[in-house]
Amino acid sequence: MTGRKLLMSFPVTPTSHLLSEVRARGGYETLKKVLTSMTPEQVTKEVTAAGILGHGGAAFPVGRKWSVVHLNDGQPHYLCANADEASREPSRIAGSSRTRRTSWSSRC
Repeated sequence: MTGRKLLMSFPVTPTSHLLSEVRARGGYETLKKVLTSMTPEQVTKEVTAAGILGHGGAAFPVGRKWSVVHLNDGQPHYLCANADEASREPSRIAGSSRTRRTSWSSRC
C-alpha cells in the first residue's frame, strides 16, 4: 500500500499505548491546540478541509456531520464512538486489538 500513514506511524510495541510514550511522540499536541486556541467552528472547518470520512458503511464526511451540530445552542452535546464492529463484521476483529494498543494515537 502506498501513501502517507496517518495512524500508527510509529512502531507498535507492548508499551506504545502508555501515556508517557504517546506524549514523548508528540501525542496530544493537536488536542492542546484545539482546546487552547481554536473555536469549535474552526475545528469543524479543519476537519471538513481534511476530507476525513467516517468509518461507517456510507463513509460520510465527518466535517459535514459535525457542521449540523449547533454548539452554542445552550444544550448539552455528547459524542459516542462505536469501536466494536466485530459482532457484525468479523473482519474487523483485528482492528479492535489495534485500537486498544494505540488508543492514544488518533490525531488530526
